[in-house]
Amino acid sequence: VLGLQYAGLMDGLAASQVSAISTAVLAGLTPDVVAGFDQTVFGEFSATQVGALSSTQLNGLSTTQLAALTVTQVGGISSGQISGLTATSFQGLGVTNLEALNATQLKGVGATQIAALGTTDFGPLTTTEIAQLSATAIGGLTTAQLASLDDSILADLTATQIAGIGTGQLNGLSATQFGDLTATQVRGLTSTQIAALSLTNLQNLGPDNLAAFTASQLSGLTAAQVAGLGNTALDLFTSTQIAALSTLAFSALTTSQFAALDQTILSQLSSAQISSIRPAQLDTLSTSELQSLSTTQIGGLISTQIAAVDGSVLDALTTTQVAAISRGTLASLSPTDFAGLDATVLGELNTTQISGLTTSQLSALSAPQLTALNATQLAALTAVQIAGLSSTAFGGLGQSNIARLTQTQLSGFTASRLVGLGVTNLDLLSTAQVAGIATAAFAGMTAEQLAELDDATLGKLTFAQLDALPNGALDDLSEDQVQALAIST
Repeated sequence: VLGLQYAGLMDGLAASQVSAISTAVLAGLTPDVVAGFDQTVFGEFSATQVGALSSTQLNGLSTTQLAALTVTQVGGISSGQISGLTATSFQGLGVTNLEALNATQLKGVGATQIAALGTTDFGPLTTTEIAQLSATAIGGLTTAQLASLDDSILADLTATQIAGIGTGQLNGLSATQFGDLTATQVRGLTSTQIAALSLTNLQNLGPDNLAAFTASQLSGLTAAQVAGLGNTALDLFTSTQIAALSTLAFSALTTSQFAALDQTILSQLSSAQISSIRPAQLDTLSTSELQSLSTTQIGGLISTQIAAVDGSVLDALTTTQVAAISRGTLASLSPTDFAGLDATVLGELNTTQISGLTTSQLSALSAPQLTALNATQLAALTAVQIAGLSSTAFGGLGQSNIARLTQTQLSGFTASRLVGLGVTNLDLLSTAQVAGIATAAFAGMTAEQLAELDDATLGKLTFAQLDALPNGALDDLSEDQVQALAIST
């Protein structure tokens, strides 16, 4: 009944007749039929009838037809219809109608529709109306649109809506607009948004807003941003906030910024942040600041830091703190760096740390450093470490320390290592100590190697050690050496 001729038939209907058309009939018309109604017919539709039209039917109307709808008629459009409008149709409603959209209708506005509006199309929206725009819709604002918002509209945006704004649009705000954001709004910024802010805009937020950053937000600060904020801005942050900085950002602190951190802040740093500290930053810490670090924090120090810092930094550590330096960190120091550690630091190494040192590190120590090893440290040296010492390092232990070595510690010697100690060092070993050297060291000994042992050492060999010698091992011994063996047996 209502074919394509229907539009023409309706043009002659009186207002009372138009208003009598059911919403079901209107909803069943094709977009082409609806678009064919003349302006007089449109003007006679009630808000309910307009509300019965689908988004597809409304999108079929011309911008002239849409703009002719009254505020009352547009009031009948649901948020669902609004969300289905194209950007062109939405803008076609006109400024007057857009300004009249109620809070419920505004919930249907999307990002594409918002982006299609001009900078002057927002009108005097109320706080309630602004609050109904979704974060997605707010995210559709172009840079120009966002920058054009007056202070009252910008101030009405909620923290959730602020979180929906794109990073490019945010950086388009003026210094004044950034400064006008409230602490509540600033807390709505995501770590991604914060990381994308230019340094200038970050500073434009002002002291109060910077101080309002949550730990999660601070984790988004980049290295360049942190370094650029300066000491004054960092002073605004609490110890909890500083502790939230990423390791990359934390390591970017200038030496001046790092030196300005107080003991309370330093005590809150995580082990990961401690590990990211540059040696130049560590060098700025005072003795009291260094000693305020917990053993857990000290445990976060890595070998490159310990090797690179000024010796006075490590000297300032307490015995408890030195003991907290991980065994792995110490073991990863190069022999040169390890030998460069202060005598005080070396003297505070515990047995776990000592037993983890490499033979190269131990061999790099000077005679005074080796002699300074106390009885507890000496006892922590393993058979592998003792056997791996260079002859110079072994002798550097000094007579008193060598005398303390147990049979177990000396059990790791090989034939070549035993001979390599040299006569002077071997003479320092007692009969009991020589007896502790494994028979395996003698089983692989050649005649030439055995001949290098002096009479005193040969005289200390046990039956088991001599019995382990290979055939022909005694061939190169001198008469005096043979006599020394005879004495020992």
